[in-house]
Amino acid sequence: MQAIILAAGKGERLMPLTATVPKVLLPLSDNEPILKKQLKVFGDIKEIDGVIVVTGYLTEKIEEKVYEWGYGDFVKIAYNPFYKVSNNLISLWFGTHFLEDDVIITNGDNLFKNSVIEKLVQAGDDGIFLMVDKKKEYDLDDMKVLLDGGRIVRVSKKIGIDEADAESTGIAKFAGEGRNKLIYTLERLVRDEEYLNRFWLETFNLLASEGERITPVWIEEDKWKEMDIHSDKELIDYLLKNKMF
Repeated sequence: MQAIILAAGKGERLMPLTATVPKVLLPLSDNEPILKKQLKVFGDIKEIDGVIVVTGYLTEKIEEKVYEWGYGDFVKIAYNPFYKVSNNLISLWFGTHFLEDDVIITNGDNLFKNSVIEKLVQAGDDGIFLMVDKKKEYDLDDMKVLLDGGRIVRVSKKIGIDEADAESTGIAKFAGEGRNKLIYTLERLVRDEEYLNRFWLETFNLLASEGERITPVWIEEDKWKEMDIHSDKELIDYLLKNKMF
């Protein structure tokens, strides 16, 4: 099994911190950036044979750190030259060109514990699986999820706060025939200019609309965090500093 980390974006909502440093390399309160933490987790999971890191913004700095940390043989770099004018759906499409096996996909700004990936690895040998959590309250910026009969039928920030059944973590697995469906779906979407600036989670919406089963894998809210805005980083720094994550 392989993993893909989507790390091409500029992290504009974390400016000025990301003016000269990619978001995935921003030092946290324990002096380790998120990318290094992700690689450590994937390196500890015996089923993961290698990681594809999709880069764009300041790719040279990411490539340098990957080798400096000793992951040169474990990581392949897939460069998205269109990162300035596209979103991570295009980045994922670039990443799948290095794909040779079942795959776990994560956004580059996700912080997660080993148990999260271990649970996803064990979720099933064939199919499409998306990790979700349940929140007491959702906000407009959450990537919300609609369920129907135990299946995921839509993933979008535009889902109403009162409609949401879950929140997407942006961590998923495509195994067996599910991997083939991912690649086929991406090939269709990248041919449509409308999807140039869409999130890669749009693949779930197309697949679900065509009757494909997308299985939710539930995790607790405290098992993962995302670092999208300044308050996210402040929370992560606090949790790490106080050994609460």
